[in-house]
Order: sequence, then structure tokens, then C-alpha cells
Amino acid sequence: MQETWLHTNRRILLLGMILPAALVGIGLVVSIVKPLDAAAGLQIVGWVLLGIGLFLFVIFGWQFRLPRLAYADGALLIYLRMGPPFQVPIEIVEAFLLGTGGGQIPGTAGRDVPMRNLVIRLADSAVDFHRRQVKPALGRWEDGYITIYGTWCEPLGLELANRLNSRLTEVKATLHSSAQEST
Repeated sequence: MQETWLHTNRRILLLGMILPAALVGIGLVVSIVKPLDAAAGLQIVGWVLLGIGLFLFVIFGWQFRLPRLAYADGALLIYLRMGPPFQVPIEIVEAFLLGTGGGQIPGTAGRDVPMRNLVIRLADSAVDFHRRQVKPALGRWEDGYITIYGTWCEPLGLELANRLNSRLTEVKATLHSSAQEST
């Protein structure tokens, strides 16, 4: 069973659902509540708009349920790409840190607006996990540090970082004690 550690930015996803809602509404009006003098072609356009809007709702609904970080079966699951998450053994995750950096939102005069980011530090010895190709809009993964841009996850703060570090310590302690009991 998967345990969610960090949610996506659900506010942005809800905002993004405005267009699909408009497409569904227009599609319904044009296709079902057909005006008296509407041509059949207009009704087909209405059905197409309705289909596109519903398809986009499914995509947003799928994104809504995906976390940014989760834990399952001794691995940290990192959702920074389309498709399956990256699986990082929890033993090599050292800490969760708060950072700031240029955000994904342009400010005045084309400068980046500083945003909070979550940084995951991996063990220096885990060189196989020091670099991965991620979706650039969601974060970076370089030199043993994974940066998740705060724009695309739940609000970041010191309390969240402390909660993640506490949970990391608990999980590692549980895994360590389970390993000792089995020997």
C-alpha cells in the first residue's frame, strides 16, 4: 500500500479544470439543448466539444490523485515525470530540505519569482541515483539532489519539511529493526 508524503498542487489543478468545464457546458448546450434552427454539423461540433471536455476532466482527475512523493515497500516514489514514478530505496534518502530558487512563474521584467522548493538529499555513495531525467517544469535531479518545485506541490513550509524528516526517520528505524529481527 502506498503512503502519500507530498501532494500535488491541487489548487492549480482545480483552476485548470475551468476550460474542461466550459467545453462540457458548451458541448451540452450545443448538442443536447439543440436550438430549433441548428444544423446537424453544429450538433456534431457540440458532441466533439463535450468529448474533449470529458477527456480533459479524466486527465485532470488522474493528475489530482497522483502525489509528488509517496512511500511503498521500502522505496520513496517520486512523481516527476509522466508514467511510472522513480523508485528510490529509502535507505539512500538522507534528508528533506527547504530551498528557494527561481520559480516557474515569470515576474516583472522577465525575472523569475522566487519560489520555495523541496530538496531531497541522497547519499553520496548512491552514485547510481545521482542523476535522472525529469520533467523540467516539475523539478531537477542532479548531483544527488532532487529538487521539487513548490509551484507544483502542496504549500511548502518548515512544518512540512519537519514532518517529512520525522516520517523518514520512523520508516528507516522500522526497516532497520525488521532487518535485525530477521537475522
